[in-house]
Amino acid sequence: MTIRALALFLFALLGSTVARAQVELPRWEFGLSTVGLYTPDYRGADEMRARAFLVPYVVYRGEYLRADRDGVRADLLRTERVRLTFSGGLGLPVDSDDNEARRGMPDVDWVVELGPALNVNLAAWNDGLTSLDLRLPVRAAFALDSGFEYIGAIASPNLRVTQRTQHGVTYRVSTGPTFATADYHRFYYGVAPEFATATRPAFRPGAGYSGWDFGVNAVRFTGNWRLFAFAGADILNGATFEDSPLIRKTANWSVGFGAAYVFLRSSVTVRTDE
Repeated sequence: MTIRALALFLFALLGSTVARAQVELPRWEFGLSTVGLYTPDYRGADEMRARAFLVPYVVYRGEYLRADRDGVRADLLRTERVRLTFSGGLGLPVDSDDNEARRGMPDVDWVVELGPALNVNLAAWNDGLTSLDLRLPVRAAFALDSGFEYIGAIASPNLRVTQRTQHGVTYRVSTGPTFATADYHRFYYGVAPEFATATRPAFRPGAGYSGWDFGVNAVRFTGNWRLFAFAGADILNGATFEDSPLIRKTANWSVGFGAAYVFLRSSVTVRTDE
C-alpha cells in the first residue's frame, strides 16, 4: 500500500462512524479474583503446568485511562472507529530446575510489556452486538527480577471478533502472527555457549516471525460476580527460533478460568463497549 493510499484509508476511518453496542457499567469496581491457568512453561515447551492466583479485581473505566479485561491502557486518540492506546501485558516466569529442556540455565523472569496499540474497528453488525477489529499492538518488554531490564520488543497484529449477548455474556475470538526482536527471542530461546550440553547445543536466534496465535475468551456479568474463561493455541512452525533446542513442540495450547466478586462499585455509570 502506498503512503497516499494509507493516508486516504486512515482518513476514511477517522471520518466515519460505526454503531457499536454499548452498555452502562460502573465507572470503577473493586473486588477479589481467583484465576486458574493450565499452560506450557513457555511457547514451545513440552511441559505443562497448573497455576493458581488470588489477586485484587480492579476495574476503572475513565474517559482516557482504563483498567479492564484488556489490561491497563490509556487512550491517546479515540474516535468511533480508531483508538490509539497505551497498554501493558505480563509474562509468567519459568523455574529452569523444573523444566527438563532448560535445566541448568537461568530462570525466566516475570516480564512486563508496555507500548502503544492501534485498534481499528473494521465492521459492526447485528445491531452493534457483533464487531470486527484490527489490533496493532507494539510493546517493549522488561524483565522484572533483573531490575526492569529491557529484553526486546514484540508486535502482535491480530483480527478480533467480539460477540455480545443480551444476557451479559461477551465472547471474543482473535488470531494473528507475532514478531519480535532478536534480543526478545534470545531471552526465551537462546542458549549461550556456557549452557550448551551434548543434547542442548548453543543457539542464538535472530529477529523476525514468532509464530501464529489463536485465542478465544468469554466473560459473563451476573450480579456481583464476574466469570471468565479462555483458551488459546500457538503454532510455531516457521518461527525464527524454531530450531532452538528449547523448542520441544511447535504447537501449544492453554486454558484458564476465573471468578471475581465485586465488593465495592461506583454509583456513577459510564457507557462502554466492553
